[in-house]
Amino acid sequence: MIRMTKSKKIFFIILEFIFGTVFGILASYIFLMFGNEGHLYSVRFSYIAMYLSSLIGIGIVGYFYLKQTGRVNNFAISMLLSFFGLVIFYIILHL
Repeated sequence: MIRMTKSKKIFFIILEFIFGTVFGILASYIFLMFGNEGHLYSVRFSYIAMYLSSLIGIGIVGYFYLKQTGRVNNFAISMLLSFFGLVIFYIILHL
């Protein structure tokens, strides 16, 4: 296992934030571009697309982080836990 310096950890956190935000905004924009903008279900599905795409963006950077630290075998568990976190956030947001 390779130890990461504090600056590299901060760099990966910033990259995860940027990739998650960009992927989420692009997915929402693309979904709304091809959907019906006036309907309520379209807005809800654009949120779902944004959440899932941000998870993909964070997962891409997270994979390379885990690869550098030698813990790639934890990638599936990390993505699954992130997905459950997003589902719980979505449920709480819409209650």
